[in-house]
Amino acid sequence: MAQERTQPLDSRTVSGMIRNNADESVANATIVLRTKTDSLTTRTNKFGTFSFAKVSHAEFTVSVSHIAYGTFTQRYLMNDLKPILTIPPVILKKENVIEEVHIAREGPSFKKDTVEFWAQDYIVRDYARLADLLKRIPGVMVQNDGRVFFNGQEIRNAKFNGVNYFSGNVNAIIKELPADIVERVQIIDDYGDESQGEVKRDEAIKTLNVVTKPDKSAGRMYNIMSEVTDKERYKAEYGYKSIDYTDQKSFKLQASRSPLGIAPFVAVGIVADRQ
Repeated sequence: MAQERTQPLDSRTVSGMIRNNADESVANATIVLRTKTDSLTTRTNKFGTFSFAKVSHAEFTVSVSHIAYGTFTQRYLMNDLKPILTIPPVILKKENVIEEVHIAREGPSFKKDTVEFWAQDYIVRDYARLADLLKRIPGVMVQNDGRVFFNGQEIRNAKFNGVNYFSGNVNAIIKELPADIVERVQIIDDYGDESQGEVKRDEAIKTLNVVTKPDKSAGRMYNIMSEVTDKERYKAEYGYKSIDYTDQKSFKLQASRSPLGIAPFVAVGIVADRQ
């Protein structure tokens, strides 16, 4: 009769399988097997399995880690007379999922010739205009006559997404644009942009540039005004502006009558188109 082996083997193979709590294979998990004399490391294959050859002892500790899951550590005391050992399947839970980190922006940003303010940092009422938003921005002062100053210097030009807002009228842009279309407000020391046919200047012009939200760069604006007195004097004005990013069109019609009853009727029309 053959005698049963009673002496521990010099080495054995240890294998196992790593799965998640959805019963899916976990590939590329790091497996560390430690005995009292050595330490072995491997990774799971695409099927979530691993294997160690020539493990010196049947008593060992297995540690499992993966960037998308929690860690696992277990001590095993196996049969030291068997050449092939298989540990029970290890189940990893999604405990250490790395979430996207959003870095909070604090205050305005300062670039070479530009100070940039994000509109979402300032609270304005519903249906507010650009002027109301500017009044909330530190360093900006909006006067009753429509002039705008930044740190004591008057802003003399206005742009819309980097292009002159019609004639660059600052008073017009702050009254006409609604605040809720604005993504950023930029105060620029503008020395002239040669790429837009402008002449380079030695002295900067303080410029307001409005950067709109991606879906808010087009729109139409209407202005209707009438004035009547008890002496048959009246004045009427109709204005229309259309803007689609850099495509800008405007139309303005004025009519008035003087108080002499049969005075001549005067009508003035202005049409502007900028591509």
